[in-house]
Amino acid sequence: MDTKTTEHIYSLQPILAVPDIVQTVGFYRTVLGFAVDFIYGDPPTHAAVFQGEWSCEGARIQFTHANQDHMQIPTDWLYFFVLEDIDSLFARYVVGGAKVIFAPELHLWDMRECTITDRNGYLLRFGIAI
Repeated sequence: MDTKTTEHIYSLQPILAVPDIVQTVGFYRTVLGFAVDFIYGDPPTHAAVFQGEWSCEGARIQFTHANQDHMQIPTDWLYFFVLEDIDSLFARYVVGGAKVIFAPELHLWDMRECTITDRNGYLLRFGIAI
């Protein structure tokens, strides 16, 4: 197999299935501090949020509407590398009402990490290199 390629992947945007686009975007905006990139449909069926620069850097997440009757409990994790004090970030999320899975702690792999869930049950882990 030839591993040479001219293509260059410069960004990844996960698309998460959620039962309520408006409430999900609201959670990411008010609790986690993301900005709204777009919302399509009336009622909304697809949306995206971002945090960071309008470039390749930062985090972008898309949401697509899924009927709640057909959704399973999410087991997906999203990992966010952060540059600021993770303890302050975690405290802001807790004050905003985020459900805590793991409070910040230092791991053997020299990362201080914490985990919360979003309003749909997706696991969001935040980490900073120590």
